[in-house]
Amino acid sequence: MPISHGPLAGLPAGYARVASATSLERGHSPGLAPHWFGPAIGTVGGNRFDLPTPRAATDPGVCYLAERLLGALHERVFRGVHQPSVSRTTLSAHHAITPVATVRDLVLIDLVAGISVHGLQLHDITALPNVHPAAPLRYPATQGMAGAWASTNAASGFPVPGGRVDGILYVSRFGANEACLALWDIAAPALGWGTPQPLGSHPGLVAACNAIGVVVVP
Repeated sequence: MPISHGPLAGLPAGYARVASATSLERGHSPGLAPHWFGPAIGTVGGNRFDLPTPRAATDPGVCYLAERLLGALHERVFRGVHQPSVSRTTLSAHHAITPVATVRDLVLIDLVAGISVHGLQLHDITALPNVHPAAPLRYPATQGMAGAWASTNAASGFPVPGGRVDGILYVSRFGANEACLALWDIAAPALGWGTPQPLGSHPGLVAACNAIGVVVVP
């Protein structure tokens, strides 16, 4: 099983293991390198598990991936809005997709099967972003926890072998059955990157879209 949880993974409750040779999907903008762990030094990220303070040179960057193509589609394209059809041409103009394979096991904070262990609830993971101009963070609950977890990781303080984890496993707020990963750059050597391609040309696009009632058109 590519992803296993808690004792079934040989880990404490609240942690998950992604097996070596697991295939993942990385959605990104065309023309940009997929293996980017952001945000840029000196900036505050606006994604769900970015650190809550401007990133220092010693802080981990974050790279977001999906377990399946459908997860990447939910996160990048549909984002909770039902579309009866999508165009291959439009998808390719705005989105690229790169296959990724793990070259060793990843150990992650588990916010899929072990969310309560970490003092969070599902609504913390699925909450809408705070878009008020004066809001210091877009995702206060999860960005705050990400900062604390990064500090724990730096101190090798997690109750897992070696005391450090590779990132966070969570569920997409746009697709309840889709697991996603926020990996810190400690995991960079564990990722084997494939060749980027336009999202509209992905061979699994039709099947993924059909699964949620979306028709793919040219």
